[in-house]
Amino acid sequence: MTVIAATLAITVVWTYLTVIPVGYARRKMERGYNNVNPRDQQALLTGWGKRAHAAHLNAFEALIVFAATAAVVIATGQVSPYAPWLCAAFLASRVVFEVCYLANWPRTRSAMWFIGFVACLGLILGAFCK
Repeated sequence: MTVIAATLAITVVWTYLTVIPVGYARRKMERGYNNVNPRDQQALLTGWGKRAHAAHLNAFEALIVFAATAAVVIATGQVSPYAPWLCAAFLASRVVFEVCYLANWPRTRSAMWFIGFVACLGLILGAFCK
């Protein structure tokens, strides 16, 4: 159970760290970083910066699913022997997902998304099928 909680904590931190490339892209824009109207500026991002912003938003979407599945496992105490591996696979897939999004590798990125999804599915099924 400790691995699950630790992975969840690391995933939360990772999700917030994915904003760093977005900030860098915004800083590189013609008028520099705009903290007065950040959403307006983010809407103007193109290319790499736009992908960085999309990856950041997707990190929050994935966090919601992973947090819910991890919470079910923790709350029920039904930790399958595969749960720590599934949590590690989820976190690793999210890190590689971010790299793939920034590098514009859509097929590998989609594969990483799928691995993360399957890991969440495995966690939730493991909690109910143990």
